[in-house]
Amino acid sequence: MTPESDDTPREVLLERILRAERSGDQLMAADQAADALDRFPADQAFRYHHLLSLARAGALTEAEKLWPRYALPADNVNYAALGARLLRERAFRQGGDNRAALARAADAYQGIFARSRETFPGINAAVLYALAGQQATAAATARAVLDLLPTTPPEEREMRFQLAADELQASLILGEMARADAAASRLLDSAGNKTALASTRRQLKRLVAALGRGGALAERLRPGLALHYSGHILAQPGQPGRFPAAAEAAVAADIEAALDRLPVDAGFGSLAAGGDILVAEALLRRGCDLTVVLPFDRAAFLEASVAPAGPDWVRRFEAVLARASNVVLATEGDYLGDAEVFAYCSRLAMGLARLRAAMDEGACHQLAIWDGQPGNGVAGTAADIDVWRALGLPTTTVDSRPTGGGHSGNRDSLPIQRPLRAFLFGDLHGFSRLSEPELLAYNRSVLPAVAEVVDRFGGHVEIRHTWGDGLYLVFDSVAVAASCALALQARFALLDFSALRLPPTLGLRAALHAGPVFPVEDPVMRQRLYTGRHISRAARMEPVTPEGQVYVSEAFAALLALEAEVPVAYEYVGRVPLAKGAGYLRMYLLTAKGG
Repeated sequence: MTPESDDTPREVLLERILRAERSGDQLMAADQAADALDRFPADQAFRYHHLLSLARAGALTEAEKLWPRYALPADNVNYAALGARLLRERAFRQGGDNRAALARAADAYQGIFARSRETFPGINAAVLYALAGQQATAAATARAVLDLLPTTPPEEREMRFQLAADELQASLILGEMARADAAASRLLDSAGNKTALASTRRQLKRLVAALGRGGALAERLRPGLALHYSGHILAQPGQPGRFPAAAEAAVAADIEAALDRLPVDAGFGSLAAGGDILVAEALLRRGCDLTVVLPFDRAAFLEASVAPAGPDWVRRFEAVLARASNVVLATEGDYLGDAEVFAYCSRLAMGLARLRAAMDEGACHQLAIWDGQPGNGVAGTAADIDVWRALGLPTTTVDSRPTGGGHSGNRDSLPIQRPLRAFLFGDLHGFSRLSEPELLAYNRSVLPAVAEVVDRFGGHVEIRHTWGDGLYLVFDSVAVAASCALALQARFALLDFSALRLPPTLGLRAALHAGPVFPVEDPVMRQRLYTGRHISRAARMEPVTPEGQVYVSEAFAALLALEAEVPVAYEYVGRVPLAKGAGYLRMYLLTAKGG
């Protein structure tokens, strides 16, 4: 995605942001609002939607940083309520007893409710008072909200939904369960905005836990699934394969039947001829968000994975791609006959599905068009199923050979030329201003501290290199890379720079990315290195990372989401411009879980 052209009308930009918000893709909405602000930096509506989308996407730190800078006018109810929302989300992030913080957020909403007499700040105040243990105030506010509801439902669908959500929560607080149940029915009947529905689900879930009632209501509003899909490529007509061409109609019908049983909100996968395209088409017919992940350049992918099945599949590929909510290019450049890029593409799609489910507080599922036979390599449908099931996640399979047919070799058996590796680039901010005595102190005290941390992870560190203020590490595991980066920042936080006779303003910034790269031998240094565009991308991330922080690419976050119980957390930062004009990249702030 690139910033909008200079002649795009403001109204078109705003409608695209609203469409992304309604679809539930808060990351896309935040990115589009940021692009719009490049052209209209003082536009209050774009500022509001940028902050709102960031908050909804979990990018709370970034939204809090921008809130005072944007200075939205407090006489607008929506703008004022956004400030209260940031207080609420920070209270939810707080560990331990957060009732005082919840009460402060409730008071902020209550003040807006008192001035505006609009129900949505009122119901937020009531819910937060209930969560803070102030039941009498919660009940009084909930009653005031119910008294303001119109007796005749409005014609506008989104307003009907909002009022039904307000009535549902207020009735639940007051214990009026029959009224709450009727409101839930009206809410589901008018649900069209996926973001509003997801927000109501989260709030209702917390309210049910605090009140000890309404579990059946929460179950009725359970979020839809984030689906990873995978499938065999269609064999050419008359040729044997893991998905014979003659089986297309039967497989398509089985896919429809499987999706009838799965309440899917969003799908993530690639777009090869055969299983991928059939699932993607079915998801679009159901109005689901679709994120397509291509392993390499579009033209090369068409040639390798679509065109061999015939021109009709090329047409279908183009039609699906045009309607996808998002298209992600896993690796820039050509195919080069490498199985690892297909495996990386699949893992990236799986991780993105898990990130979406985490943002919606929902669940993941996998749909695989599979012949039931094991694979013989790192890539392919069988390998995708193995990765997914290793996480303890459910898979629904559709037989790709319901009409029979033989097998043939596929790309599972291709060699790996580019193994997947994780890269850390670090930089000591303020290093260039050190005097010669300070440079000696840096080498005597700071570098040994870095070495101490890296040595702890030594078995997984394949390459370690420093130059002046620079640090470059290559890992065989994204989980280890994440842990090492956070350990480095924790160690830097303990350094007493004044005692070491170094400026107290020194700070480490670290960036992490992961992708398939080429192993090479460097003839100058006479050692093994890695090369490839993913390393260049990681190098461009570090200069835009704030000191004291660890930024990771969305690809790294997605791969990390496939690791079992890594004690880290990440929140969306935004689509950040890379150093040296290298484009934009979605980035996340990495922190220790609970930190």
